[in-house]
Order: sequence, then structure tokens, then C-alpha cells
Amino acid sequence: MSSISFRDAVTDSLGGRSCTGGDDVFREATERVFGEEGAKYPVEAVVLIEVERAESLISPGYLHVRTEDEMRSTWRERRSALDAEFEAHVAKEPFQP
Repeated sequence: MSSISFRDAVTDSLGGRSCTGGDDVFREATERVFGEEGAKYPVEAVVLIEVERAESLISPGYLHVRTEDEMRSTWRERRSALDAEFEAHVAKEPFQP
């Protein structure tokens, strides 16, 4: 049984390209990770894939509301209930370092 690396599997199955350093794709990707995202973790490899098409995606949460305002109101109420539940828990069992 032969072993295949994740990088090779991605390259083969998605028709992408993987890089482990030294070329322009790797340099640009790592510049984005460190420069734009401010990441502090090491990057050993990158995978570049070509997107052939993208379609719109609607969150299932929006299937039950008519407007963005209604969605936000629903989540404000839920967040308020969660905050109250958390505060009750903290009052009963305060944090002790």
C-alpha cells in the first residue's frame, strides 16, 4: 500500500497546485497569511486551487425569517437570554483562580 500526502491528495483530486516554498505562489500566500492576517504560526506549505464556479449560498437561518432585521432581532433576544443564563451561573459559582 502506498502512502500519499495530504498535499498530493489535494493536488490530484482538485487539480490544484501545492507548494512548499521557494516559488512565487508560496511567497505570495505566506505574505498574505503573515501580512494581512497577522498570523504568528509557521506555514510549511500552501495549496492553490482554481475555482471554476461559485454559487450563492443562503444560510438555513434565513429560511424562517423575512428580513435581515427580523434575523438580527431573533439573535439579539437569544443572546440576551444566553447572557442572563451566564450571569446567573457566575453569581452562583464565581470564578476562583
